[in-house]
Amino acid sequence: MAHVTFRQLRALVETFHAGKLTLASERLHVTPGALSMLLRQLESQLGATLFERTSRRLVPTDAARHAVALAERVLADMKRLEQEVGNFQALVQGRVSIAATPAIVSQLLPRTAMRFKAEHPGVTVSIEDCAPDDLWELVSSGHCDLGVGSPDLVDKGLEWEVLASDRICVICRRDDPISLHASMKWDLLRQRDFISVKRESGIRRLIDQTLLRLGMDVKPAIEVTYLESALALARAGLAIAVLPSFFVQGSLHGADLVARPLTAPTAKRDILLLHKRGRELSPAAQCFREILLEEVSELRGGRRGTQRK
Repeated sequence: MAHVTFRQLRALVETFHAGKLTLASERLHVTPGALSMLLRQLESQLGATLFERTSRRLVPTDAARHAVALAERVLADMKRLEQEVGNFQALVQGRVSIAATPAIVSQLLPRTAMRFKAEHPGVTVSIEDCAPDDLWELVSSGHCDLGVGSPDLVDKGLEWEVLASDRICVICRRDDPISLHASMKWDLLRQRDFISVKRESGIRRLIDQTLLRLGMDVKPAIEVTYLESALALARAGLAIAVLPSFFVQGSLHGADLVARPLTAPTAKRDILLLHKRGRELSPAAQCFREILLEEVSELRGGRRGTQRK
């Protein structure tokens, strides 16, 4: 048996309420002959007579009265479906979820999320703060639309683009004598107490690997979990900090700090924007991505990474 179509259901509902074939056909913008054909097809598919035909009117049968109530619910659901999908596409409603490391969440995502919500107040923004090594799983599993951070390993099921490349720097107060240097050697860390993040961090692993290559057996005098904490302590003058410089400008403490790159060798890391390979970004996720790219570009003085994998 052929499937009942929405055109047939609309023909049933309109004819039921109009009572006349000509009036119903005018409302549906079809010919009376085409409307009559739709009704006969529907009667054939349902195996029931829906209208008794007289010279003046179409009189609905009990089967029609029962069927029209169901048809109206189906058509209402279809209209609601069209509206919901339209609202989703137009960013009137919907949801976007982002996984990000704490440094990203605290210093980059607030401005991005505020801009996004100002433009699309009906769309929910969900942010999962996580460790760098958890980013790929949150995105590859589909739990989050986007991921932002510096994971050590990028899963093969992900696509990514480089938001920014950053160098490990010495971060110190503006009144510290070493701030007068444009850059400095890693040997400085033999002479000065320094603050860095804990060993679980990818940043710390990069620092430790560089020190190992140089044969330097030095450790931070102070270890913290969050970059913002390290910057606060450096601003207080407790010690210098050894961290990437990307977030100094956006930090609450950045105005009183300067970053000077450590060289010979230069230690670099990339901040990546991740999404699941083969999964088309929703309109909300795509819009959030574009705003994020603009924010990073502004933070980096108009420079942002464009490398794609």
